[in-house]
Amino acid sequence: MKPDDIPFIIRDMKNEMPYHNDIMGKIPDTFKPLPKSFMEKSHQVDNKFLNNHLGEIEEAVHKKLINKIPFIQQQKKYHKESGILNHDNFFHADLATGCPISYDNFKHLSFLVNPYIISTPCTHGSEVETDGSPSTTNHSVNTLYAYKITGAEADKCYDSIAQQTVGTPYGNGRMGMYADSSGNPYALIIDQGTAPNTAGYTYHVGAEWTQDSTTNVWCAHNDDNTLNTRVECTGGYRRYIPETFGALPDPFTAGYSSDSWNAQMKIKHS
Repeated sequence: MKPDDIPFIIRDMKNEMPYHNDIMGKIPDTFKPLPKSFMEKSHQVDNKFLNNHLGEIEEAVHKKLINKIPFIQQQKKYHKESGILNHDNFFHADLATGCPISYDNFKHLSFLVNPYIISTPCTHGSEVETDGSPSTTNHSVNTLYAYKITGAEADKCYDSIAQQTVGTPYGNGRMGMYADSSGNPYALIIDQGTAPNTAGYTYHVGAEWTQDSTTNVWCAHNDDNTLNTRVECTGGYRRYIPETFGALPDPFTAGYSSDSWNAQMKIKHS
């Protein structure tokens, strides 16, 4: 297997493997009557996919061409009750410790094995920024804000977020990213933790994420002081709700307010 084969494996995973998250599920299938059980049908299609492609995926992981963690997380979360994960020893290792997964509901056994150490090739995404015309305003303390970026590059990697501040900033900020779901922020991608606010654009570098095919993503921030003045924009997308300063919620808190303001925020790969 060569790196040139990876796009075809990714294509087959997108076209043939069921995909689930907390709010939706997708099962590749031909046009016919709906199944009696959605998840039973998903297990059947997933088993067929594994029969056809698991060997390719194992080889690609062994050669350190792809990251197996998202694939195994999807399988473990949505198909472990079906028995499909007894399909192959590929699934029988704990992602955090490298321990084999035992027969008692994926609990650890008492010995260790060497885990995979994977360095996954990644194409860095270009720097992109929220849209709109600049003006200035203050943000409230203990309020979770999210701003939509519509130009992120699909299937490219990012690891840095910045927000524009003006004047003399005070206190600390916490930034992160949320995935887009039907035009709104939903699942947390990354929480980059707390860092001092500084004037202008200052990038906070965190864990790397791969942008999905929607090209939409939501930059989020919360601050512990109301004196942080930011350059903002009209003509954008903003969601906000009172939220105690600290770890970002997952998913984005329900009951938020919406308007067309948009803070100047950027994402890129360091």
